[in-house]
Amino acid sequence: MIRKMLSHVSNLSLTAFTMLAVSSMPAAAAPTAGEAATNLIGNFTGIAKLLISGAFLAGAFFVVAGIFKIKAAADTQGQQVKYSEGLWRILIGAALCLSPWVISVAMASITGDSAPTLAPSGGLTFSSK
Repeated sequence: MIRKMLSHVSNLSLTAFTMLAVSSMPAAAAPTAGEAATNLIGNFTGIAKLLISGAFLAGAFFVVAGIFKIKAAADTQGQQVKYSEGLWRILIGAALCLSPWVISVAMASITGDSAPTLAPSGGLTFSSK
């Protein structure tokens, strides 16, 4: 009985919170196709930056794991751990570390912006028209 009442109260509070959040949002005119495309490109830029960061970190991890696998293969003289396991990890890591460049060039090709440049402080700088 008490659980059922708590369930109803939580459902009502969730409904009230949702209605408050929706009602506090400003009413905007319907965006034009150009505005929608600009917003979509802006969203893709954020997603691309997230993918770039994740790919680079994963690539660095694979390179380090590959070095450790090669070290393990050298310790066992290639009997228990094969050298190819370490080499594959290093190649995958290198490909993932290069994927930010591939993604940035592809994004520049799709959006028509200039290709991102490497910032002096590190990272990619995205310039828009």
